[in-house]
Amino acid sequence: MKSILLPALLWWLLYAAHYPAPLPAEITSFTGKCSDGHIRLEWTTRTETNTQAFRIEASADEAAWQVLGTVQGAGHSTRRITYRFVMPGPRGPYFRLVVVDTDGTEHIHPAIEVPCEAHAPTAGLSLEVQPAQTTDLFEVRVYGLSDVVPARLEIVDAQGRLQAVSPLFGEKGQWSRTWSARAMHLPAGKYVVRVRQDGKVARSELVVRLSQ
Repeated sequence: MKSILLPALLWWLLYAAHYPAPLPAEITSFTGKCSDGHIRLEWTTRTETNTQAFRIEASADEAAWQVLGTVQGAGHSTRRITYRFVMPGPRGPYFRLVVVDTDGTEHIHPAIEVPCEAHAPTAGLSLEVQPAQTTDLFEVRVYGLSDVVPARLEIVDAQGRLQAVSPLFGEKGQWSRTWSARAMHLPAGKYVVRVRQDGKVARSELVVRLSQ
């Protein structure tokens, strides 16, 4: 009898080592991004079996982990489900999911890195025009952009007439572009440069002078 059980046990141990038990949640993607002063994490499950919750943790060095919050799992599911978790940033830059089974068993999903520049302005929209007085070239820099809603930049003359409009595609909450007053056919005078996004407006003045 022992001669039969021992080979069977050995075969089972080898099988378990090469083919571990499936996780309670089959996670097909786990991504994150830092924008508008917040960290946005998103993950998708293809199937779930006895999932109680997903615990979100952050770390600065992948050694010590801090619990940020939990999201309730679906329990049992055979359809694709997308979960989201949003928190003020910057945090991390490393984030991981801990899948908690209904019996309390925990399964750690591999961590991801979400870079987030702590020095980037996030309190709201702001812009700079450099130099504020020019005969031709000037640079517009916009800070505090959200990358989840449309934004645009406008240049308006003293009479309120639009002289230029440009969509903004920010990266990490920032956008910049160098303009030519001559190429835009802006005559000498005062202008207002403004950016609009999600009901917010930021403004700065620009003075175009005649070339010497």
